Amino acid sequence: ARTHLARGERKVAAMTSSRADVEMNELKQALRSSQAEKRKAALQHLLGEGIAGRDVSELFADVLRCVQSDSLELKKLVYSYLQRHAETKPEETILVVNMFVQDSQDPSPVVRALAVRTMACVRVPKVAEYLVDPLLQALKDREACVRQAAAMAVPKLYALQPDLAAHSTFLPALKGLLNDRSPSVMANAVAALREMEVRNGIVALPRDIEEVARVLRDSEAVSGWQRVAILDAFGTRRPHSSSEARAVVKKIAQDLNHSNSAVVLSAAKILLNQIPYLEDPSMQSLLLEKMRKPLLTLASASKKNLEYVAMRIIKLIMQKYPELLHPGDLQVFFCRYNDPVYLKKEKIDVMLMLADPSNIEALLGELREYAAEVDSDTARKAIWGIGICAVEIPSVSDVCVQILLHQLETDVPHAVQESITVLKNVLRRYPGAFDQMVSIATEKMSQVEEPKARAAAVWMIGEASENLPNAEELLETFVKGFATEKATVQLQILTATVKLFLKGHGTHTRDTVQQLLENVTESAANPDLRDRAFFYWRLLSRTDLTMANQVVLAQHPPASGTAIVEVAEPLLSELIGCIPNLSSVYYRSPTSFVKALDPAPLESTVSEPSEANLISESTTSSTLRTAQNHPVSQDDMLRDLYSLQVDERPEGPSPTDDLESFGGMQGWESLQGPSEIEQGSFSQASPPQVVSQQQALPLLLDAVQGKGLQVLGQFEGNLSSEAGMLYHLRLENHTDTPMDGFCIQLDDNRLGLKPQSVRLDISSLEAQHAAELWHPIVQTIAAPLVREVPELQVALKTNQTGVLYFASSVNI
Repeated sequence: ARTHLARGERKVAAMTSSRADVEMNELKQALRSSQAEKRKAALQHLLGEGIAGRDVSELFADVLRCVQSDSLELKKLVYSYLQRHAETKPEETILVVNMFVQDSQDPSPVVRALAVRTMACVRVPKVAEYLVDPLLQALKDREACVRQAAAMAVPKLYALQPDLAAHSTFLPALKGLLNDRSPSVMANAVAALREMEVRNGIVALPRDIEEVARVLRDSEAVSGWQRVAILDAFGTRRPHSSSEARAVVKKIAQDLNHSNSAVVLSAAKILLNQIPYLEDPSMQSLLLEKMRKPLLTLASASKKNLEYVAMRIIKLIMQKYPELLHPGDLQVFFCRYNDPVYLKKEKIDVMLMLADPSNIEALLGELREYAAEVDSDTARKAIWGIGICAVEIPSVSDVCVQILLHQLETDVPHAVQESITVLKNVLRRYPGAFDQMVSIATEKMSQVEEPKARAAAVWMIGEASENLPNAEELLETFVKGFATEKATVQLQILTATVKLFLKGHGTHTRDTVQQLLENVTESAANPDLRDRAFFYWRLLSRTDLTMANQVVLAQHPPASGTAIVEVAEPLLSELIGCIPNLSSVYYRSPTSFVKALDPAPLESTVSEPSEANLISESTTSSTLRTAQNHPVSQDDMLRDLYSLQVDERPEGPSPTDDLESFGGMQGWESLQGPSEIEQGSFSQASPPQVVSQQQALPLLLDAVQGKGLQVLGQFEGNLSSEAGMLYHLRLENHTDTPMDGFCIQLDDNRLGLKPQSVRLDISSLEAQHAAELWHPIVQTIAAPLVREVPELQVALKTNQTGVLYFASSVNI
């Protein structure tokens, strides 16, 4: 059967190949035809195949024969083909250089513009050498369309042949186009100069406020996208005084009424950048009021994708300027029946940011309807929003709790589970006020399967046990099924049982606690669970239970609804400066997901917060090497975990000599105080002299596999040199919380390599920040002769992520 299948596959492949050959022969004959229509149809077909990803470069020579044609449409098709496939045939492309030069002097301005644009887009260095003279002539051409094409060709020449371009007079000619009588030519010149500023570091855009104002004024008649290019070019400029900021506001404010949404958002970005420099608070409020109506118009657009972008940007701006919208604007964000789920969730967020006592009744009415929707994501988001209202607005907490209890009565699984999770936050916000709802919530546990909801129910039992007559009975059902619960639920069961004992719930609870602690300490495989059980055992074994009451029954901080705020400084200011680019929608720094050149720095005379630690590089590795690609056995993983011994201690006493905290128990650290690592007592190792410039490091562990921690690195230097071998690491924290407790270890290897110290020289890593370090590596045995580049298994541990595993190559 397999033989017949293989024969069939080969037969199909042969037939497909034969059809492709026949099609290519037909296209070749059409390209050689004397009839212009046949050649035109063949070229159109070739361009379509190229766009679809098929390789049609084998007909390159036949296409070149069509260059010499009087048909403008045919010439456009040939030039489009050359732009796409010239790099694969550089030698053949040289043959049409004379045709390019001739066309650049053609009487038709369209042909001249087409020739200059094509020569600039053909990324063949030898062709670029012939572009200099035609391009200089095109920059001074009498027709505006030619000057437009020439302006955009200059940065392409600088990118392909920077030395050749620098020795010509392109820059003065391009700057001269800023005074061109055609607004479109002026706009293209601004866009070209901005591109050269970013790519080549050539600062040529005007900085004087009067010159900037003139360009903005003279370019008002350009198309929407040309206006966006101009606004983005000058959007990075920071004013030197309050008067300059007012002048920019005066020129830009009218763009808020533009019909192009991108122009509106770009103008909003520039205006937001001026607000810190406006000394008059009333002027700041007036500026935000000017932006309010245009943004509301975008938020009610008919196109769902545009509406979604507007919602994300409005949320972003309101996190920094909550006064942007008024509570009365709530109705603009009511969900429509045909809104997609992703848009409904964003609208709910914005409505919650606008919530106050004046509109809370209307908001709760909307959320009650959304909670009854069939779609589980929308219903969960609405229930979560009801909980936020209860936490943030005390006057409606009773109403919100009644709505949540009604959701429990619906017996809809996702509604019941989300309601229990939300009720936990309400109980934290108002301790003792709604203890009666715990019994109602626990009655629905037969429908609750999610660990998060089950853990919330157990937490409520332990927290409100003094007001629950049947608290022991409610908790007993969880204790009986302890072995089948997830780790998060088991931890809550353990803590709730100890709480009931400390609150004096009789001898039965005492026996339950003792039996539960014995079972966990003897048989639990989860180190967090086992360590917490040992911890409770030590507390409860004391004669005086005062410390146990202080630790276990400590008052929790009240819950708040600040979870709506998704971005913190300094990332928030960076993203506002990126409006309306994708990063302002993703809520991520552009360098974290786009491989691009570093943008030109913003000009500023006002001291700004340092952003040196902000993640400023994109990850460029083409290969992801993780423990999934190089499996490690469970025994090896446990051995690596507990073999992380400190070989070299820093000066001064260490608060912990054992590695119990490595098992994931962070309670010990909170009781014993910060470790020396957290206090930053280690000095950072200096990089070797051989590393003299920034270099792209291989990606070892991405942020998904690393639970928010992205690791890039490589081994550098050699053991025989004076500097020795160092492990060059770049650690990027892509989460919203700081990370600390960094330790590293290498698996046993035949090279005998190991870190000089398991503790990394980094005290903590703030959210959305990166740190770069060089960690010393030592050799414990004589290295054998190896021919291949070995890969070492590396274990990296933090208090937040636990132990992470990845592979790293070493060339010894």
